Amino acid sequence: GIPKSNSMVVLAHAASVKSEAKGWVADERSAAKVAQFLRSEHAATIAQIQRNGLALRYASLQIRADRDIVLAAVQQQGEALQFAADELRADVDIVLTAVKANGLALRHAAPELRDDIGVVNAAVQQNGEALEHATKRLRGNRHLVTNAVTTHGAALRFAANAIRGDPEIVLLAMKQPNKSRRVQPSQPGPYKACNALQYAAAELKRNRTFMLEAASLDDWALGHADDTLKADPAFVLEALQRRSAHVTNHPCVVTLAVINRMDQM
Repeated sequence: GIPKSNSMVVLAHAASVKSEAKGWVADERSAAKVAQFLRSEHAATIAQIQRNGLALRYASLQIRADRDIVLAAVQQQGEALQFAADELRADVDIVLTAVKANGLALRHAAPELRDDIGVVNAAVQQNGEALEHATKRLRGNRHLVTNAVTTHGAALRFAANAIRGDPEIVLLAMKQPNKSRRVQPSQPGPYKACNALQYAAAELKRNRTFMLEAASLDDWALGHADDTLKADPAFVLEALQRRSAHVTNHPCVVTLAVINRMDQM
């Protein structure tokens, strides 16, 4: 959750001040003071939201239904969309602004916008994993899935089954960098394969030609191959040879060297 700083506490109670203020109005002079106070509180709320869009959480219902304020909030923090009034979460311009700031804000959009190809495309281009929050229909859209896996290879897991059986898309997903993994700890640069192969359809994992291509990209491709391929010595040897042609000083190269030496004995 968001910690309530002093300014947040002010925002959280700003709405209640209006109702309490009714009891303060004893004469025209006090009424003017109350009006001035409420105006200053409203201005403080807006200023806080402009500094931190998530402060919209503590705003009054009236402010959360104010289009201009919400637009400013989601532009600053896409996730602020979750605190907007329902009608604004169905506003195309506001939702587009939110997902361009944070693709995952798509999960807070109205259902009809999660089925809007323009909105979803903007979301997955910002963060491929936003594909999870698209409708089933759009998770089967080849163009959208291509854009999603281009920004985040592991987004393949949210694609429709038919798409996960498309060799071109699966290989594209595998080629995306994964900065958390490297070929060797001592070597600079990202390890290219993001292990998206695990999300490929079963029929691809049984396809010899495809799996050999995958083996040239991913050190661990053999682990995802169908058991029938893993039981085929010729396939295993060729897969190791494919990988050894791309990477030196890697365990698969050592394994291949051992196999070759055993053949010579």
